[in-house]
Order: sequence, then C-alpha cells, then structure tokens
Amino acid sequence: MEFSKIKEVLNDIAPLSTQEDWDNSGVQVCCGHVNVKKALIALEINNEVIDEAIKNKVELIIAHHPMLFDPIKSICPCDHKGAYIIKLIKNNISVFSLHTPYDKVTGGLNDYFLEKLGLKNIKQVSDFARVGNLPTKTKLETLAKKVAKLTDCEGMVRVFGDPKKEVKKVGIVCGGGSEFYTEAMEAGADVFITGDVRHHLAWNAKEEGMCMIDALHWGTEKFFVDDMYDMLNKKIGKEVKLIKSKVNQNAIDFMA
Repeated sequence: MEFSKIKEVLNDIAPLSTQEDWDNSGVQVCCGHVNVKKALIALEINNEVIDEAIKNKVELIIAHHPMLFDPIKSICPCDHKGAYIIKLIKNNISVFSLHTPYDKVTGGLNDYFLEKLGLKNIKQVSDFARVGNLPTKTKLETLAKKVAKLTDCEGMVRVFGDPKKEVKKVGIVCGGGSEFYTEAMEAGADVFITGDVRHHLAWNAKEEGMCMIDALHWGTEKFFVDDMYDMLNKKIGKEVKLIKSKVNQNAIDFMA
C-alpha cells in the first residue's frame, strides 16, 4: 500500500487539522512514495524502536508522540534526533505521528482507556476530557490499584485523596493532562485519572474535593499500540502487515 494512501487513512481516523498549535502530528520522516508492506506501531520513536523497525524490515513507523516537536537547524549524528533521522533514512523507514488528534477524536485513546477500565455512559466534556461511570461505587484505593495493574504501573501510581472515599464518576485525560481536572469536576466526576500531575494542581484539586490518580504519562498512553493496531487492522490489515512494538517505553527505570 502506498505511503500516501496510509496517510489518508490515518487522517480519516484522526484529522490532522484538529491538532493543538504546539503539536507536530503528521509526517516526521518521508522516504518517498514507497510501497509499504510492513508497518511498526509504537508509542514514540527512540533508538530501540528504530532497531526494532530495521529488524522487522518495515517501511513505516506509526507513532503516537512526534519525533520532532521543535524546528531543527542541522542534522548531525552527534545529536540523538539527528542520529535517528540519519538511521531512518539510511534504512528507508518513514515515520508518521498521530498525537493530539488521536487523543481528541471520538473512539480514540481517551475513550479506549475508559473502556478498558470498564466504565459506562462515557461522555466527552471537552476536546480532551472524558467522564464515565463505574458499575458501582468504589473506594479510591481500590480504583487506584485497578488502574495500576491495568497500566503496568504497580508501585508507581500516585494517589491524591482519601483512600477510603467512595467514587463513582471518573474523569480521564491520557498523557499529561492534570490541568483538565476542572472540566471533569464540572461534569460531576469524583476522581480524575491522568499522568504527570503537577504539585500545585494536585493541591487545588484536593481543596476542591476532587481526587486524582497519577498513572504516569506512559501508563495512560501505552494503550496506543494496541488501540491503533486494532483500528488499522480493520482498515488496511489485508494490505499491510502491522507489527506491535515490543519496546518498553516507560522512561522510569526504577523507583528508589
């Protein structure tokens, strides 16, 4: 399948026109109008992922996080981003990123996470924030343990609020979205799940009676690989062999 056709499919799934001003979704590296036989799906680009792509002889990597956010003035192997670009081009591997458009879109990453948690009556309350209901009222500590297990972040999840408090309506923004807790709270959420919770926002939420669960940026977005694989498999699976990245992309190596 031509790369240009895959780009059209990805844009149909989550239009690039909806991305945030600071985002850089879309083509990161283009090696020409190649026929893509294999594509690797990964959370983001790093050296291990590129090696994985080379090993699997893919022509395309589809990533959630953009490899390039800021303009670069030169490409040099002494810089890790430059080294990535050189390595990708040498191996004829193009890169496409689908970041905030896939966070926002109905049926995208945020909705996928809520469904994995078993929430019902999911509603979108802003561009990013969603809310949904647990089947029954649940203690905050019980929900936090469930989230920790689901995200493979056991021992790393931070919880803000009374562990014995019972919660029912859950708000969520995958990635680093602690500033969106107010939108979830206005929609009636008792607890907000995200990553990268900032200290002062956590205190503000607690003072306003809102519980928060920080399941890490990686933990809340690791589902992109499975989600995008399922999405694309339905659309282009007969024409392109899709491969899930097996690289663990949690930036935390250990907890001291």
